[in-house]
Amino acid sequence: MTRVRRARLRPDPSDLVPLAERTGYVEFLRVGIGVLVGATVVLRPTIASVSAGLIVVMTAIYLSVAATPMMLRRRDQHQQLLAVAQGTLLADGIYLAWVTLVTGGAVSPLRFLLFVHVMVVTLLVSYRTGLKLAAWDSLLFLVVVQAQAMGVVATPEGVPTAMTDAILVAALTIAGLWMMAFATAAFSAVNERELRRQKADLSRLADVTMAIDIVDDDVEISRIVLDALVDSFGFARGAVLTTQGVDLHVAASTDAAPTSFPMGRDEVMERAWRTKQPVLTAALDPAADPRLSAVMPDARNVLVVPLLLRERSHLGVIALERPTARGGMRRWEVSMVMQYAAHAALALHNTWLTRERELQVAEIQRLQAELVAYNVELEQTVASRTERLREAVADLEAVDDQRRRLLSHVVRAQEDERTQIANDIHDDPLQKLVAAKMQTEIIAHASAEPRALDAVTTALSGCISSLRLLLFDLRPPILDEQGVGAAIAYELERLQTSPAFDVLDDLGLEIPSDSRAIFFRIAHEALTNARKHANASRLDVELARQGDGFMMRISDDGAGFDAAEVTATKPGHLGLVAMRERAELAGGTIDLHSLPGSGTVLEVWLPAESASFERTPLDRDDMAIPLDRSA
Repeated sequence: MTRVRRARLRPDPSDLVPLAERTGYVEFLRVGIGVLVGATVVLRPTIASVSAGLIVVMTAIYLSVAATPMMLRRRDQHQQLLAVAQGTLLADGIYLAWVTLVTGGAVSPLRFLLFVHVMVVTLLVSYRTGLKLAAWDSLLFLVVVQAQAMGVVATPEGVPTAMTDAILVAALTIAGLWMMAFATAAFSAVNERELRRQKADLSRLADVTMAIDIVDDDVEISRIVLDALVDSFGFARGAVLTTQGVDLHVAASTDAAPTSFPMGRDEVMERAWRTKQPVLTAALDPAADPRLSAVMPDARNVLVVPLLLRERSHLGVIALERPTARGGMRRWEVSMVMQYAAHAALALHNTWLTRERELQVAEIQRLQAELVAYNVELEQTVASRTERLREAVADLEAVDDQRRRLLSHVVRAQEDERTQIANDIHDDPLQKLVAAKMQTEIIAHASAEPRALDAVTTALSGCISSLRLLLFDLRPPILDEQGVGAAIAYELERLQTSPAFDVLDDLGLEIPSDSRAIFFRIAHEALTNARKHANASRLDVELARQGDGFMMRISDDGAGFDAAEVTATKPGHLGLVAMRERAELAGGTIDLHSLPGSGTVLEVWLPAESASFERTPLDRDDMAIPLDRSA
């Protein structure tokens, strides 16, 4: 696995805080020094050996010179800013030395400003600059003492002169200045080293974050993070344990991974997950922490950091060993380790999500391929079955067409046969019976006993009436002469026992001949059933055009019946099924509405264009059944 190697970064202390910001703080110090000096000489003029006005003027000049870095900063001349800032530090020492000289020299009450100046510069800039400035201020202070000894300026009257030995005062002042400078420099150096280390740690963390962002393997991510922690913080051993899958497994380790990884729960890991904070333990107990003890046997001073995501998901732990307690674990180090762990947890989670998403995408693609194959197979199956169904439908249509043509032939043959029989009866038996009746009447008139042949005459009249009724049933001539309505009215009139009726015919001979025959046969059967079974007191028949066809409606006020009882044809009756077949034969429909005690309504509809039967090969004259006249 790739180990993360990082160069030891040693940043310049001046880079820890921007130069412009640090010069700004120093400028505030200079303003404070100038205000303090001016206020002191104004409030107590006797403290200075020169006039207060001169000190104020010199202070104003000093502040003007000290403002040079501010002007450079505003003009964005940062290249000259460092040199000018160092030069102004030297100017600070000169100004403070002059103020010390004119306010009492070695025993000046304002000499403490040298201490303040060195201390602030040491803290703000660097401890090296502070020591250099302490040497410069010490040199200037010795110059002030020498000038005072030479009588360059007189000692002010307001300055206490209890300490007459100027050399001793100067020595003590310089010693105090250096003690303060060394103490402040030491403190600043410690802070600078800590800041440099923190900056280096942050830089390493940024590098590690960039490194794990481009890696898509959880083992590689764990190895990069572990190597960075060991190199950066000096841990002797370490391991990364992740919870992807059912249980923990070792994702990375500085030592060889154990051949057998025990099952169970580690108390220290459970505590880290529960508290969501790192846990530092002096030693690992193999009984309480079997898995960590197997990864890092005999470990001492172990830091266990939980791998958490949004404080809920337990992604694993990072275990790090520092066998010696030298230096301990600083708060900053623990915080940085937690930052490493947080970035590692996020990277691991993203890697697992990416892997899971890739698996899901692969599964979706596989299912999509199966679905496409299944759809192709299904389309082929549907096409095959549709073709078979189309063939079956075509066969059924052919069979139905053949059935319709056969039924049409049978009906037409029946109607033709009825017409032929009616013509034969009318032309032969009926005429002979009429002639026989006439001869009988002639013989009866010529006989001595005219009443002797009355019985014969009556019998012949009855036979003639029966034959005429039979002729009407076979093919009523009025059907072709006046239409369906007239034929139905005639049928009802000749039945003396029929109920009151009303026939409304708006069609007459507009209905084709074949349709008239179908209407009449259906009406004949319906009227016969109504007369025999309905006990109706009134019948209404209506013939009218409806849509693109003809409608016949027959209604009565009889007893009604259950429609289920008429689904089968009774012997000797046409029946609803036969009536329906006749209507459907011509492309029409038939509807029957009836309830017990509510009468009956029969509606028959035939189309106008296709109402007549088509001539088919079955209708050829040579296939008609001849009438045997010899009988």
